Amino acid sequence: MVLRRHIIYFGARSALLLVLGLCTFFSFGQQPSSDLPANVLQGAKTDTMDAYYLIDKVFIVGNKKTKEHIIRRELKIHDGMWLFKPEIDELLEKEREKVVNTRLFIEVDINYLELGGNKIDVIVRVLERWYLFPIPLLELADRNFTEWWTNQNRDLSRLEYGIRLTQYNFRGRNETVNLLAQFGFTKKLALGYRIPYINRNQKLGLRFLFSYATNKNTNYRTESHRLQFADSEETILETFRSNVVLTFRPNFYSRHAFGMQYDQSSVNDTIQELNPNYFLDTDKKQQYLSIYYQFTADKRDFVAYPLDGSLFQASIDQKGLGIFDDVAITTLYASYGKFWDLGKNYYAGNGIRGMASFPSRQPYNLYQGLGYNQDFIRGYEIYVIEGPQYVLNNNSIKKLVFSTETDLRNLNISRKFGKIPLSIYLTAFFDQSYVANYPNYNLNTRFSDTYLFGYGLGVDIVSFYDLVMRFEYSFNKANESGLRFNISAAF
Repeated sequence: MVLRRHIIYFGARSALLLVLGLCTFFSFGQQPSSDLPANVLQGAKTDTMDAYYLIDKVFIVGNKKTKEHIIRRELKIHDGMWLFKPEIDELLEKEREKVVNTRLFIEVDINYLELGGNKIDVIVRVLERWYLFPIPLLELADRNFTEWWTNQNRDLSRLEYGIRLTQYNFRGRNETVNLLAQFGFTKKLALGYRIPYINRNQKLGLRFLFSYATNKNTNYRTESHRLQFADSEETILETFRSNVVLTFRPNFYSRHAFGMQYDQSSVNDTIQELNPNYFLDTDKKQQYLSIYYQFTADKRDFVAYPLDGSLFQASIDQKGLGIFDDVAITTLYASYGKFWDLGKNYYAGNGIRGMASFPSRQPYNLYQGLGYNQDFIRGYEIYVIEGPQYVLNNNSIKKLVFSTETDLRNLNISRKFGKIPLSIYLTAFFDQSYVANYPNYNLNTRFSDTYLFGYGLGVDIVSFYDLVMRFEYSFNKANESGLRFNISAAF
């Protein structure tokens, strides 16, 4: 046991060094060049100088609640900066996208005003969103809509209801406070708080989370890649979680997160009898500390539904630090998505993700694989394909076929809800994957240890406040097909 644990920790340490090396390359290999063009610094001729604008002032307009420094943190442009005239429109569009991706505003426009003598003022106009959402909660307990509709036979008892109070842009500093009181299938109380910046240069931030949940119905096993559930009149699963995350944002596009988390779970005799390996070794209680690191390099044009740009993520997670003997699992994860604007309203996207966890023998409640955490192969939404290692490739091509914006401001509606954009895309997709099975996991072999693919056609609907709906008709390797509905972009 001691030797195994040392091997796990040595592997985690080596993997961490590799991940940190890659992330340092992505993070610090993109430093901006000098604001002043080299030929200006060297005393260029007047006709060369005429190819540049000098920013006199950058004005922020429309931010009634948001602190100005929160917006300026997203901007590369600043007072006294030289801009190459032929590239100014492209640069200002990139600046606009960065402000849009804060998700603080429903409208962002960046324009410039010529003052003469090569000087300009830049005006950043924003229209703030509605930030306080006391929303009645009504959602499904299942992994996705198709799981509920097909595998759970549209069982209304699996609904979760309650109230979620979310205060975005708390104190005007892009902080977020979340309060959740949830009932129904899962009873849950949760408090979350996100502070994007805690230091003067706005690079360090903090996140906190506390949650407590109980269930009278939970999945205890997977058979033929479908979750099996147990019901009880009393609580059969109880969970508590708390974590703290330190974030570091060295530049506009890169983020590092260092987290520590405590998890405690317990089950009653029913779950332990149905699956003695739920927590491994017939245990009815599990607790562990974990530490993790995640790096993100995000250059997407629109986070909720990207059409151009790229996203790279890599993480390492160590569950079990030797304080408790319940868990000792190391997980490596990496993903890369690339998106292209092909012109004439055509777009393409390609994403690849991979996960590897060690050792292979793990408690059932911590099993990983496709079907969890937004890693899906389209055409297999009703299944979970579990395994300690997998690779997934998603491919899409789409065409914008309809786009409009409805103006409701003449109906005396708040400007925050006065314009409703609507875009519709026709999509074609092809996904492929491979999942290595857990050892001796004979209940689930149909889609494990074999090449998988899925394909189909769909319609994506994108509207305001980051609303994305996908209607897709898909086929899989087993010649199964069906209409699927999802909320959020595919990858």
